[in-house]
Amino acid sequence: GESVRIPEFSDRVPNLVIVKEPTAVSNFVAYSADSMIQADTVESLLNGHYSIAYPAGNVMLVSLFKQSAQPLALTEVWSTHQGLALVESKRVDLFLGVTSNVEHELNVTTRFRSTLFHVGTPLKSSFHIFLRKEFEVLAEQLSEALREMKDSGAYEAYISEYDIKIL
Repeated sequence: GESVRIPEFSDRVPNLVIVKEPTAVSNFVAYSADSMIQADTVESLLNGHYSIAYPAGNVMLVSLFKQSAQPLALTEVWSTHQGLALVESKRVDLFLGVTSNVEHELNVTTRFRSTLFHVGTPLKSSFHIFLRKEFEVLAEQLSEALREMKDSGAYEAYISEYDIKIL
């Protein structure tokens, strides 16, 4: 399975407990073929004015979209490339994706860099370790240890030394 998950994962798997200190935080960025679009807040996504492509199966985005009072034009895509291509062809107004995935695709498919615009960073998501309920007493200790490692710089040093890719 996955080594880390978004906080909402605990809603779906009740026999797990979250370690509150995140292992990573990632931004969701919005890209469009129209440089005039502003999508830098959650409200700008939920106002119903834009058609949005987003990664299929993203629980956090699906739960966010359900909060909209307006009907939304949503398209699930199976890859960042597919989402950016839909935006480039103007079949949707926005693609919403994780920063590292979008940056990678912009480097691979260089034409996107000249045809698409970063129009906002409306969301952040944190990623957490989950433990089985029987290890709940360790969750706070692990959270504290992660915080101390981050504060001391040891966490970043470890990530760099072992070339660990975090989102």
